[in-house]
Amino acid sequence: MRNIILLLSFFSLSFAGCSGKIDVRGKVTFPDGEPLTKGAVIFQNEQIMVQGNIQADGTYRLGVLKDGDGVPPGSYQVFISGAVDGVPAPAREKASDPMLDPQITYLIDKKLTQPDTSGLTCVVEKGMKLPYNITAEPPQ
Repeated sequence: MRNIILLLSFFSLSFAGCSGKIDVRGKVTFPDGEPLTKGAVIFQNEQIMVQGNIQADGTYRLGVLKDGDGVPPGSYQVFISGAVDGVPAPAREKASDPMLDPQITYLIDKKLTQPDTSGLTCVVEKGMKLPYNITAEPPQ
C-alpha cells in the first residue's frame, strides 16, 4: 500500500510539473518591419530544446512536443533554424555538408542560426514580458 501511495505521489508531482510550462510566443521581423516567413525559433539549454515554426506573418509559438504547448521555466540560448531558400542537394559524400550547398540562400545573417553566435538569450518565467519578438538581421 505504501508503494502505491509513493507511486501516486510521484505521478502527481510529474503532472504538476508539466502544467508549469509558459506560453512563449512572438514575431520575427527584419529591421524594416518585414516578417521572416520561414524557419523555426529554437530555445535551447543544457536540458531541453524547444521550438516553434515561423508562420507566414513572422509569428511563432514555442512548444516541447508541438507548437504552442509551452516552455519549461529556465534560461535559454535562442537561435533560428531553417531560414533558407532552396533545397539542399542530397549528400554526395558522407563528409559533405548539405547546408554548405551553393544552392542554398540564407534569409538571415548566419550568426543567428547557431546558439553560440546568435547573441540572443531569454529567461522564461511566470510573468515574463510577451511577446518575445526577435529582429533578424539580413544576410551579410
